[in-house]
Amino acid sequence: AAKNAANNLPKLEKGLNRHHYSYNKEHYKDCIVLSIKDHNTVHRFLKYDQSYFMYRDLEGNLLDTREKHEAYIQKVLSEN
Repeated sequence: AAKNAANNLPKLEKGLNRHHYSYNKEHYKDCIVLSIKDHNTVHRFLKYDQSYFMYRDLEGNLLDTREKHEAYIQKVLSEN
């Protein structure tokens, strides 16, 4: 459902992906735009928590806001 909602957003430039930081219905269209390479890198450092429909970092901290998720992405990308 989140992917279908995001498909109605404006088309991205080639080489970019939308990253859902949350799969809660109210966040379906709220995506973070990343390069395909960065998107793949970031997913290596995330664990999906099905009970919250959100991601956790590798230490188990719930990334329950867009701000936390964006800060974690920046941290991961700066270190890798």
